[in-house]
Amino acid sequence: MQNIRPLVVAIGMIATAPLLMPSRAFASPPDDTVNPPLELEPTTSSEATPPSEATPASEAEPAPPSEAPAAPHADTPPSEHDVHPPKLGKYERDAAYEAEFEIPAAPTVPNPPGRQNVAGRPIKNHHWDAMEIINTDRPDFTDVLPTVKKYMWQTESGYSFSIRERRGSESDFAYHRHRAPETLIRYGLTERLELRLRWDTAFYTNRYGSANSEPGPAFSNEFLVGVKWQGILQDGWRPAHSFMATLSTRGSDGNVTHVGFEPGFNWIYGWQITKAWVIRGSTGFEYVAQLGQITDGEKPQFFGSVVLHQSVVTYVQWVPRLGTYTEWFSFYDYGFERGYQHNFGQGFYIYLTPNVQIDLRVVGTGFYGGDRFRDLTVGSGLSLRGFYHKKHREEAARKQKRQRKPTAL
Repeated sequence: MQNIRPLVVAIGMIATAPLLMPSRAFASPPDDTVNPPLELEPTTSSEATPPSEATPASEAEPAPPSEAPAAPHADTPPSEHDVHPPKLGKYERDAAYEAEFEIPAAPTVPNPPGRQNVAGRPIKNHHWDAMEIINTDRPDFTDVLPTVKKYMWQTESGYSFSIRERRGSESDFAYHRHRAPETLIRYGLTERLELRLRWDTAFYTNRYGSANSEPGPAFSNEFLVGVKWQGILQDGWRPAHSFMATLSTRGSDGNVTHVGFEPGFNWIYGWQITKAWVIRGSTGFEYVAQLGQITDGEKPQFFGSVVLHQSVVTYVQWVPRLGTYTEWFSFYDYGFERGYQHNFGQGFYIYLTPNVQIDLRVVGTGFYGGDRFRDLTVGSGLSLRGFYHKKHREEAARKQKRQRKPTAL
C-alpha cells in the first residue's frame, strides 16, 4: 500500500490542476460581432515616443496658444422683413432675402407678355398689350370686336374728303363731299356692353348732273344711337363674336332727305391669330327711308330700300407704335334702288400713347353696278379714351395689375 500512495497523490494533483488555474486561460476568443472592440484614439507623437527617446521638457517647443471658443451671438431685434415678410406671388422672389445671401438675380423673360410686333421690338410696359391698347372703329369700315371697359369713355373723330361720281348713265351724278367731325362716342356700361352715340355732318360742293338740281352748296347731318355687345370671346380657332344694333336719322337741304329712324344691325366676327395679326369680318344690313325733294309743286316721292353690307379686314402691327390695315367691303341695294359696289381700303394706325391714336386712310371703289357710285376717299382722325372718374380709373388699374403676368421667372 505504501508503494501505491504516491501514485494516487500524483493522479489527484493532475486532475485538480485545471480547477486551480484562472478561468481566462480556457475562455473562448472574444466575439467582435457581439462586443466590438473599442477604437482607441490615435496617440500623439509624445505618447508614441518611447520614454527613453522622449524630448526633455526643457527642450520641447512651446505649444501654440489655443483659440478661444467663439462667443455666442448676441440676441438682435428682428427686422421689419422678419416680422412682416412681404406677400409674394407664385413666380415672385424675395429681393431682400436674395441680397442678404448673395443669390443671383432672377433672369428676365426675353419676350415679356405684351404687344408683339413683326419687327420684334420690345414693348415698354403691359399697357401696350394688344388687348389693353386703344381699339377704335375708325378708320376702316369694319368695326372692332372688343367693347370699351366698364366706366371708360372713348371718342373717335376725324375729317374725310370724298369724290363721288356716276358717269355714262341716263343722268350723270357727281359731287365733292367734306365730312366732319365724324364723331363717335363710346361708353362702357359693363365689361362687355357699350353705348354708342355718333354725330356727323357733310358739306357738298362741286355738284354736277342730277346732284345739282338745287344750285349752290348743300349739307346733310346724321345722328345715330346704338349698343354693342361682345357676346362670345375667342377660344382657340373658335372666333369671337360681337353684335351691334343701331337707330339712325338723317336730314339734308340737298337733293334727298332721309326721314324717321332707320334700324340697322351688324354682326362682327374675327380671330386674333397672333398679337400682331388680326382678321375680322362683318355682315349686316340697314334700312334706308328716303323722301325725294319737292320740285315744281309736285308731291315728294317716298321710297325705301334695304342695304346689305359685307366686309373683311386684316390688321398687322409692324412696330409698337405703328399698325396698318387692308380691307375689302361691299354694299348691295335691294329696293327702289338696285346696285352693288365693291371698295378697297388701306390705312395706318399711329399710337402716340396707349390711349391716343392717329389714323390715316385711303379708300376707293374697285367696281360697281346699277344705281351705285364710284367713290374715292381720303381722311385722317384722332381718338382718345379715359375714365370719367378717378376711382374708376384706380379700380381698373388694380384689376389690370392682378391679371398681369410677372416678367420674371
